[in-house]
Amino acid sequence: MHLRSIYLENFRLYKKLKINITKKNFIILTGKNGAGKTNLFEAISFLSPGRGFRNSDFLDILNKNIKSNYWLIKSEIEKDKKNHNVSVEFYTKEINKSNFNKKVVKIDKKKIKNQSELLNAVSLIWLIPEMDVFFRTTSSMRRKFIDRLIFNLQPDYLMIVRNYDKNLKERNKILKNISKNGSFYEEGEDVEKDLWLKKIEEKIVRDGIKIYLERLEFIR
Repeated sequence: MHLRSIYLENFRLYKKLKINITKKNFIILTGKNGAGKTNLFEAISFLSPGRGFRNSDFLDILNKNIKSNYWLIKSEIEKDKKNHNVSVEFYTKEINKSNFNKKVVKIDKKKIKNQSELLNAVSLIWLIPEMDVFFRTTSSMRRKFIDRLIFNLQPDYLMIVRNYDKNLKERNKILKNISKNGSFYEEGEDVEKDLWLKKIEEKIVRDGIKIYLERLEFIR
């Protein structure tokens, strides 16, 4: 994959910025502190699913020097000898009824429903100094990093991980609601909850095995 061009509007300190990239070699970006190097890298990281490497609030990204109600990223990506136009937009006012106070992603001018579709056009991973926390924190962050590496190669893997996390939260929510009155879940006391939990746990096990095997194969 090669990034061929990127255009920013009202993104961080940039009112407007357009960069065309013609070379396929490594690109080194230099500049004084505060010139906007990290902001540019953050914009590029928004071309992958999620909130970029800073995990930023979308409102915080708006250029603070001008009164603006939107920010915009446009890019041209070359992948597998095909060119794709990928854009990310955020509006704080109802300019368009379908684009309001949320991030909107488009590939070749078509709005996508799931961010996992981005992986069909963009393969992106970053390594930044703050990630040395891998060696000082829980293993969950390391697992998430491995997952990001995997779904860049296998876009469908992202949905498996998201479904797994969703079902874990749903299971914990059910158990938490049961224990609100100081009681604990006991199988057989509520048939409806038993069936609900059984279905969710079956999904957790099924997706969990898939995730484990994919991680193991990737590490090998």
